[in-house]
Amino acid sequence: MKTDTAANTGTAFRSPLMWILVLLVVANIAVWTAWPFRDKLVALGVVAPPPIERVDFGPRELPPIVERGEPSSVTVQPFESHASGEPAGETTESDAPTRSPDEHPSAFPEKPEVAGQPSVNGVPPSSALLDCVIVGPVESREALEAVATRLRLTGALVDSPEDSGVPALDYHVYVEPSASWEAALAVEKQLEAQSIEDTDIILSGTYEHAVSVGVHRNRNLAEARRDRIAALGFEVKVRERHRLRARDVSTGALGDPDYQPCPDDEAG
Repeated sequence: MKTDTAANTGTAFRSPLMWILVLLVVANIAVWTAWPFRDKLVALGVVAPPPIERVDFGPRELPPIVERGEPSSVTVQPFESHASGEPAGETTESDAPTRSPDEHPSAFPEKPEVAGQPSVNGVPPSSALLDCVIVGPVESREALEAVATRLRLTGALVDSPEDSGVPALDYHVYVEPSASWEAALAVEKQLEAQSIEDTDIILSGTYEHAVSVGVHRNRNLAEARRDRIAALGFEVKVRERHRLRARDVSTGALGDPDYQPCPDDEAG
């Protein structure tokens, strides 16, 4: 009887163990089968998401707190200091502002403002002022008035050059320009052969290679000179030449017309 009872008891214990073993095998098979699809199962809520890994760092010592001082004012000299001999715009080590290690200078510093002189009536400023000049010759009265108006607007004193011994108006008689200096020289020799004196070749400017044959303050005399030389077969013309005197004038205001200093007794 005892033997049968023991056999029945062993059989009863083996049956649950076999079922447990079968369930473990089935569970392992199910896990390995569903493992490639774990992300989808997590998204569907069938499987709980895995726990987030946590990384713990040890305690770290914080850097000390550094108090920043106000930078001292720096005075920059616009010109070189001859007393100290230091270049303009630089500061000495004692005057330089303090900078903490975590401050970085700007890669593009602001451009300093440069104080410039404004133009006057469209004329650029100039540091050079001429005491007295004779402006001209200008070939028309209208052009001379335009120059005089521009100079007056810039503060220059404009008047007649007669007091300087320079005529305000004269008449220039000349033979038309030749193609070259050699041709102009040939014309001059022909004039001299015809007893025409006071000839001169113009070497530059608008009338380059023309032959000057006289300057007169009286228009009638200039035209008589022209007619006499034209009768010899030359092309001769008369042009007006106007001038003015300007005092305290900027070189930037003179523009295109030629000018020359006043005679020594009139300059200044």
